[in-house]
Formats: sequence, structure tokens, C-alpha cells
Amino acid sequence: MINFLIDNGIPFVVVLTKADKLSKKERAARRESLMNEIPCAEDIHMIEFSAMNGEGVEEIREIIEDIEQESLAEEADTGDSQ
Repeated sequence: MINFLIDNGIPFVVVLTKADKLSKKERAARRESLMNEIPCAEDIHMIEFSAMNGEGVEEIREIIEDIEQESLAEEADTGDSQ
């Protein structure tokens, strides 16, 4: 899926859920492992997220708001507002 997104120029973010379940050492080890497992990992925005303690919530909210603003601007430019 990641290769498909990259090949088609589709922006995306990887959300690493349940971040509260891992210690700092475990997180670092998992991130290092992901860098070897995911194609082009060094170029992918990854967010550690926890619904339990709110970690990453604000960062994801900002990304969603940025996408919404970009979409609204594109609609205004093309006159495709619904």
C-alpha cells in the first residue's frame, strides 16, 4: 500500500497507535525496526498516538485541518464547491 501511495503521489501519514503501551526503549526499538520494514521510511511522516493519554492527537488534528483548508482552497479555485 505504501508503494502505491508513493508511486501515485498520494500524501499520507503513518499513525503508530497504542503508543502508551510501550516504554521509551521499546518505542525506539520499534521505530528502528519500522525504518527497515517500511519502504522509504525515512521520508514518511510517522506520528506516535495514544487515545489514552492524548499523545499525537493535536498533531493529527492539525494535519486534518491543513488538508481541509487545502481542499477548500482547491474547490474555490476550481469553482467546485458543493
